[in-house]
Amino acid sequence: MSAQSSFARFVEFFGFIEFLGFYNTRNHVNSKNCVNLSIAEIKTTINQIDIKKAGL
Repeated sequence: MSAQSSFARFVEFFGFIEFLGFYNTRNHVNSKNCVNLSIAEIKTTINQIDIKKAGL
């Protein structure tokens, strides 16, 4: 249960970071690509954390 709630909090926090990243790069042509890259990096990090939690 606590893992789910902490993940939900992380998702909310990530949404805020995603907004900031888009806001800061909105004047660049590749701003959407920057945001997508950040999402991919964070998803990879989440996967790595999940693997470490599972002890694999």
